[in-house]
Amino acid sequence: MTRKKTGVFTAALLAAAAVLCLLTSACGAGSGRTSIPESPRKTAETALREQLKDYIDGDTRIVWAEYDGLDEDVEAYEPSDLMVALSEEERTTYARSTLKEQHLLGEFTEALANRERKVCVIGMHTSILSGYDNDISMSYDGGVFRQLPYSTFWMKDYQASWGSAALEEGQPPERATIYSFEYYDLTDGQIEEMKADIDAETESVAACVAADADLWQKVRTVHDELVARLSYDESFGDHCHDLYGALVNHRTVCEGYALAFAHVLDRLGVRSSVIVSDWDEDTAVSHAWNQVAGYGNDCYIDVTWDDLGYVDPSGRPYVGYDYFGLTQEEMSAVEAHGNSDGAFWVDSAESMNYYRHEGCMLDRFDLGEVTEVLGRQYAGGANYLTVRFADGESFQEAKTALSDSETLSGLLGSLGCYEGGWYTFNDSVRTFSLGVGQYTVPEQ
Repeated sequence: MTRKKTGVFTAALLAAAAVLCLLTSACGAGSGRTSIPESPRKTAETALREQLKDYIDGDTRIVWAEYDGLDEDVEAYEPSDLMVALSEEERTTYARSTLKEQHLLGEFTEALANRERKVCVIGMHTSILSGYDNDISMSYDGGVFRQLPYSTFWMKDYQASWGSAALEEGQPPERATIYSFEYYDLTDGQIEEMKADIDAETESVAACVAADADLWQKVRTVHDELVARLSYDESFGDHCHDLYGALVNHRTVCEGYALAFAHVLDRLGVRSSVIVSDWDEDTAVSHAWNQVAGYGNDCYIDVTWDDLGYVDPSGRPYVGYDYFGLTQEEMSAVEAHGNSDGAFWVDSAESMNYYRHEGCMLDRFDLGEVTEVLGRQYAGGANYLTVRFADGESFQEAKTALSDSETLSGLLGSLGCYEGGWYTFNDSVRTFSLGVGQYTVPEQ
């Protein structure tokens, strides 16, 4: 995922005191309330449009993060079971943030559905909007709008500019963030046809899940199907960041993998969320993966990094599981996964981790045990045999022993595998993997 172009501006809005005092009790277009003509908020909006005329136009949607009725909604907010342990102050903060995000979600859903060119948000807001969880302004998050319905695949790109806008001299300025959207040249009819294509592909993946599948089987099947169907789009072509690119074109980047995974799981009734890494100023990229909830043990899964991008001599893809079911601590330690805070309260991923679930996690290095684990996988028809070690010491022992060509040849012979192969070590998660047969990169 790449960061969108951004800019910074400043605007001093020297309006009357009556304008400022209504900042925390005014109307938001998505709140379901009707604005009162000539209200102080309306006066403030008029002043904003005049002062920001170099950045917005008459069609720009103005959204106030502190929408009208927010205080009343906070008072009426019903705390969830997870909020019971919070203090009253923490519950209020949580409710306020959640309601503001719901309000913004409605505003942007409507604006993008109408293909509006600009939206100006006044006031602070975070990027928890519909699943992305970064605790920073949405303008830093290149993919937040893809979390809206159908991942707004008709939106091609956007730019964000942000700065401060003071409503009265001497008073703290309000944050002003202007989003400028670029859309693909599509008719309403074409958009509806593309939605139908997404629905059909979603059903195609979901149909691969057995009717009696439990949570583990649902998640693994969708994971494996997406790895088999999708290819990483090195060209960053059209729709590479959205559902259409992932599910229909089968060419996408990490964001599309994560969105498709969450979309199909949602169709199967599995709760999940898209997580985006902290922005890397050095590489100018961020990364997306998923959090999945179940058994009371939330876990993290990175379908992109489990897609090895290779196929065996018969054309069957090699499917990795190094990033299937990691805990928060484990995922946070992996390069490019610096933000693994997640959207849910995280417990443990013991029952969801591939290696633990499948009995492929070893507490020590023993060549016989490694052979037994890999042998089970090979006998079951797997073309990518893999084992994980519980600690660094045993992993280093395995790395030293299994890097020896004679030991590897002996291992292949013990498995009854005479097709040859290739191997790899993953230091981040302490795994040894053996690919059966010579790999090739499929044609794009």
